[in-house]
Amino acid sequence: MQQKITQLNGCRCVSDPGVMVEELLLVLGEHVGFENIVSASRMSKAIVVFLTSEALVNQLTVSGIWVKEVFVPITPLSAPATKITISNVPPFIPNDVIIKELTRFGKIASPIKMIPLGCKNPALKPAAALWGSAPPPPKVSKKAASVGSSHDVDYVDIAQEDSTEEQGFQFRPGESHQEWMSTPILPSAIPTTSTTAASSAPTDLSAASEPATQPKLKQYPVTVFGHKTRSFSSHWYERYAFLEYSISKVAVFCKMCRLFGEKGGEDKFRRHGYRDWKHINTACYKHENSRAHLMAVAKYNNYRECHKSDRGTVLHQLLNADGRQDEIIERNRDNIKVILDIVLTCAKQEIPLRGYRENDERKNAELVAVCVRYVYKGVVKERAIGLLDTDDMTAEGIAKMILEVVTPLELDPNLCVGFGFDGASVMAGQKGGVQAILKSTFQKAIYVHCHSHRLNLVLASVARTSADASTFFDTVNSLHTFMCGSQRHARFLDAQKTMYPDRRALELERGCDTRWSSRSSAVSKVLILYDVIIEVLSEYAEGGGQCQIDAQSLLQQMRTKKFIFFLVLFKELFNKSDFATKGLQSTSVSVTDAEDLIENLKQSLTDMRSSNDEFLKMLAMTNQIMANNSVDSFDISLPYRSRKLPSRFEQSTVTTSLGKSTRVRSDEDLQALLNILIDCQLNELGARFHTDSYGLMNSAATLLSPACDRSLTEMTNSLNVAGKLFHINVTESELSVFLQHTKRKKERGETFKTLIDVLDVCSEEVFPHIHCFLKALITLPMTSCTVERVFSSVKRIKTASRSSMLTSRLNSLCLLTFERDLTSTLDFDEIIDVFKSRPRRLLL
Repeated sequence: MQQKITQLNGCRCVSDPGVMVEELLLVLGEHVGFENIVSASRMSKAIVVFLTSEALVNQLTVSGIWVKEVFVPITPLSAPATKITISNVPPFIPNDVIIKELTRFGKIASPIKMIPLGCKNPALKPAAALWGSAPPPPKVSKKAASVGSSHDVDYVDIAQEDSTEEQGFQFRPGESHQEWMSTPILPSAIPTTSTTAASSAPTDLSAASEPATQPKLKQYPVTVFGHKTRSFSSHWYERYAFLEYSISKVAVFCKMCRLFGEKGGEDKFRRHGYRDWKHINTACYKHENSRAHLMAVAKYNNYRECHKSDRGTVLHQLLNADGRQDEIIERNRDNIKVILDIVLTCAKQEIPLRGYRENDERKNAELVAVCVRYVYKGVVKERAIGLLDTDDMTAEGIAKMILEVVTPLELDPNLCVGFGFDGASVMAGQKGGVQAILKSTFQKAIYVHCHSHRLNLVLASVARTSADASTFFDTVNSLHTFMCGSQRHARFLDAQKTMYPDRRALELERGCDTRWSSRSSAVSKVLILYDVIIEVLSEYAEGGGQCQIDAQSLLQQMRTKKFIFFLVLFKELFNKSDFATKGLQSTSVSVTDAEDLIENLKQSLTDMRSSNDEFLKMLAMTNQIMANNSVDSFDISLPYRSRKLPSRFEQSTVTTSLGKSTRVRSDEDLQALLNILIDCQLNELGARFHTDSYGLMNSAATLLSPACDRSLTEMTNSLNVAGKLFHINVTESELSVFLQHTKRKKERGETFKTLIDVLDVCSEEVFPHIHCFLKALITLPMTSCTVERVFSSVKRIKTASRSSMLTSRLNSLCLLTFERDLTSTLDFDEIIDVFKSRPRRLLL
């Protein structure tokens, strides 16, 4: 006899289109047996298979199958129907009315059948019967009750997912049959009642990727059932692992059905929660074995299988099945490499990148840049490690920012030998400055005032101390301002092309106090373009308006021997000081290098002050420029009234007055100005660059070129004076052997010009203390120019059109720009590997 096959015997296999029906059936037969497969065909992008029994369909729904290493979920072909019983329906309500009302909630799967009362007495057979039906997949909750008196309020509720309330049929309590019979019954007037409003889903339950929410309370809320009180117990978790308890709803839910259940499932465990604690064991047992629950469990297991960390996304699995993953990964990585190349190229060229608009509420935040200096394989390195913004510019706030940058590097505080800042009180304060606060963390470090900053202060103070020099630099800056006008600037460039057609046109510069090199360049440009500037000013002096007044004033200042002499004088002074300025800006400058540069500058200024040849040379150049431009005035021709000297100076000779310009009438007055400026500069150098208070220079001299007239004990004590700063103690025996070692090196022709050269021949295993002392001397930061260069990069990257760029993006771009040598060594594949370390949809 042939077995009857219905829709319940069918299942749907949603596989990849590349999987053939025969391939899937071979795998399916291994699970259920080839004899149990009735038929199969491809329908609607899926493969539909009919099996011999409904139990095999349920088995595959729970387990699923694997085809070509890809998981294929299986779902039943038909949705389950649920039989419901409606009790206490008045006999005068026709079946058509009930069917019409039930079809609002789903499709009727079978006709209504009359269920007998089950009374044994023959006299009761004609009595009214119960109504019964088998409605659809919608979620159905049943309350079965035996037929009692006509006043029993027994009802059923049938609710769908999108309904706002549960509806049902019921008798009106307290009304007689006569009252029902007298009420006109219409299809739209069937008595209904709202049982419970469908509440929103609870928010205190778990998500699909989280474990079930199973709180274990000492006392659960009590529910009153008639005259008894009942509550939930945590031991139900062990018996039914799918249960979840909602504290806000005081009800239990099925985790799988709540997340993956279909609309036709049971609402009491999926949507509304179950609270009947008396019958919870029976309800959970029936729910656990229901078809809707088994389908939800299968979907939940499929979800967990697809979201395993080693399996990747569904897209990964599909691509693996087709063998196209490697091709797509390679293409995606090549596209990202192009983007990386563009970003790094723009960063190296300091080209601002256009990102999404970022809003920075801290408009007045200050930037704090931090760099580290270290010795690696005998080479001094200075690296920028961070750029932060802060609103707190107090010593505590700045020190906190510095520690936030340095702490993640996990550097040993005992290896820090020093830190260098400028001379501002907030940085250099002995008690409350940044250096004092940082010493509590880096106890062996010493504070070094940036030598480059000191030298800049020396040169800037010369311009402020002398009234003649201050007036001179004001005139140079006024020339730059005058030539910046659009028409005047064009005329200035045309004049250069006309007078010097074979020379590239130059631009005037403006000097500033923070960068002394800018003043050097400004003076040099004015000296080179002196005749061009005179020509342009002469033209505008014959015009009208404010330009005429400004041009005449500038011409009056420039067409004097005093102004030309200052051009030549400061050009020579800048030439001598530029060697020290550029040398101190080097990243490899050490203690001895810095001291040598300053001492050499002092010596060259002293020679210039004592020698008359330097003055005569500058005076001859001044006379040559005057002759070429028809200048014959020593100074500005202004009415001059001799000032009466105070009585206390009657027996003295006063050559100049502080803060008052000196009137130049002869070459001797010019030489007096030269001596005043050089004396002022020497005094400032002596005041700002003190003697070797730490003994570092004496220690370095002992290691570089030990004096023959000093005993070994004296040289050892000289080293240990500075060694105490770094907690390093050099013994006489170690120093004696080291000096003999360097002496033999020198006899073989080797030279030791710097401490780096000495460090190269000082083995750490043989001379451990001297080796550590040399590294400390070399690592000690003498300038903070590296930090200034970071801020220069910031100005070029964060332009006016990129003002909304936040510090996090600015920090990354500045590091890429500043550390070009490291940027060039970056491996794109390693960057992409770091990029894909987080879950991403893009295959990399």
